[in-house]
Parts: sequence; structure tokens; C-alpha cells
Amino acid sequence: MASDIRTDLADVPQFILSLSNDQYSLDDLASYALEIQQAIENVDGVIGVDIDGSLTKQVVINVDIDGLYLYRISMETLVALLQAQNLNIPSGSIDYDDSSINVKTPATFESLRDIENIVISGSEQEVGFVRLSDVATVSIEPTDDYYFRHNDQNAVLLTGYFETDTNAVLIGREVRQVIEEQKQYLPPDIVFHELVFSPEDIDRSINNFIINLLQSIGLIVVIVMIGVRLRNALVVSIALPVSILLSLISMYLLNIEFHFISIAALIISLGILVDNAIVISEAIQQRINAGEENSLRFRRQFRKRHARYLLPP
Repeated sequence: MASDIRTDLADVPQFILSLSNDQYSLDDLASYALEIQQAIENVDGVIGVDIDGSLTKQVVINVDIDGLYLYRISMETLVALLQAQNLNIPSGSIDYDDSSINVKTPATFESLRDIENIVISGSEQEVGFVRLSDVATVSIEPTDDYYFRHNDQNAVLLTGYFETDTNAVLIGREVRQVIEEQKQYLPPDIVFHELVFSPEDIDRSINNFIINLLQSIGLIVVIVMIGVRLRNALVVSIALPVSILLSLISMYLLNIEFHFISIAALIISLGILVDNAIVISEAIQQRINAGEENSLRFRRQFRKRHARYLLPP
């Protein structure tokens, strides 16, 4: 199970799932979502899955103003008493050998009866104490801060985050497998939707890039063969896939991530590469036509374009 804690506020969710049905309460939907959450968080690379939309509950105290007036208790006094009752109060420490154990009295309420039995005052009307239940009713009610609706039905959302510097496509495939397994355990009338699933979008974008790259190379080869001589066209055409292949191998060896920025860089460099390859091959062809020796014309053209300070004249 994922144990890391997200601290980057700029984290972008990799997937958003929804469970919806008006025949189920939000608590019921959240219980099904919890099972899916626990299964997905066991996948390596998943840093956490949040459940959004389930109703949170709060303790509501409805105070009888006339009762407060009868016992001469102000609202401010009542609020202060309630806050004081729910504090963790240190009770000292116990020395044991060379160590010390701190002791505190927990004051967290465990039930509504604990809250109702809070003594808020001594009564002047009769012998005894005034408890909160004498002047107020205590209940648990759901909050209405926010909730989600999907296709006009009750819905809860599962929002998942992946670890940084990981292959989102591979993790997404494992998450997809877990989701398909968990969907079998859902009631058939609960509607399951994938609102966002970024790993598949990333995989699709990479595949589209590869297809577009191959199409671009093919189109460039055809245009170059039409515009220049066949031998020069073959040289330029070979330079494209070889350079791209070397770039990908270098990125892999240097652990450079392959993402949208690197894809954009390859696209930009593709145009520069074609331009330089055509210019150099044409310049060498001119020197061939002028009758220069192969080694001499190559050295001169290479020094002129790229290495005039590296090679001797």
C-alpha cells in the first residue's frame, strides 16, 4: 500500500473515476469506492488515491435559548465549556529507570452521550447539576459543504496520483487491470465512469507522434528525391532516421525523460537536420563537380560548416 505523502500542491491527478447512482446514498457509494481505492493503492508507483464527494458528518448542538436563560448561562459560556471539555490535558509524567513517560488525560468525545452528559453549571432551582442535554439536543448530521453529481445522479470521485519520475503508461496499465477486476464486484446498477485517464492519453500521444514522425520522414524523402539527385537524396534520407535513433538511444542511456517537451524538441530539430543535410550534401556535390578529391572536399565543407576551429587547414 502506498505510504508516501503528497506535499507538492502542483500535483496533477493521473486519473479521475466516478461511481454514481441515485438509488444509493453517498455513504454507500463511498464504501464501494473505498474498496477500489485500497486495491489501486497497492499498485507500485501509485502514491495515493483520494475519495471526494462522500458526505462528512458533524455534531450539531441545537440550543434552547429559554433553557439557557432559565439556568442563567450565556451562549459564550456554553461554547467555552464545550471547547474546554474536548482538550487533551497533560497529567504529568512517570519516571521509569532512565526514561520518562508522559501521561495525559484524553478528552476526545467518543459518543453523543458523552457530549450530552457534559456538566455546564450547578442548578440554583434544585439540587444537582445542569447537563448539556437539559438545554440542548445533540445529533450527528451530514455536512452540505459540497457534493458531486454525475449525469444528475449521486456520485463520488476517485482521484489518483502517481509518483514522479515514473513511467505513467506502465503504471496506468496495472491500474487499468485492477480497475477491471474491481468492477466485477460492483452492483450492476452502479454506473462506473472514467472521467480522466491520463496514461492512455499519454500512450496515444506517443503513438501518434511516432506515426507522424514516420510520415514526415517518408514525405521528406519523397520531396528531397524530387528536388536533388538520387545519391544525395539517399544520404539525406538516411541521416534522418539515424539521427533520431541515436537521439533516443542517448536519452535512454542518460536517463532523460521522454515527454512532450522532448517530443517537441525532436520535431524542431528534425527541420534543422533536414536543412543542414541538404546544404552540406549539395555543397559537397558542387566540389565533386569541380573535380576535387573526396577527402579534400569533405574536409573543406565540414570545416566550413561546423569545425573550422577544430580541423587544420
